Amino acid sequence: MKPTVVDAIAKFGKTAKAKLGNPSASGEPEDQLRAPFEQLLGDMASLSGFAPGVVTSLRDVSLRRNGLSAVVSAAGSSRGTPAPAVSAP
Repeated sequence: MKPTVVDAIAKFGKTAKAKLGNPSASGEPEDQLRAPFEQLLGDMASLSGFAPGVVTSLRDVSLRRNGLSAVVSAAGSSRGTPAPAVSAP
């Protein structure tokens, strides 16, 4: 069966729950969501017809200074999400 959006979100939820519930995890909760978020982003991009690696999240970008909470790059262009949207790693 072909994966669906529901499958991608369910996988994200399962992975995020495991990461956030790990007593050995250190750092901020947002740090624990980075890998699950990047997997979700890749899954959603694939479901939307993008080639692997075309849609990525940008790390270590000064977001708050620009009023953004997340930045996603697709084929060389960047789009920001205005704060206080759901913060993404």
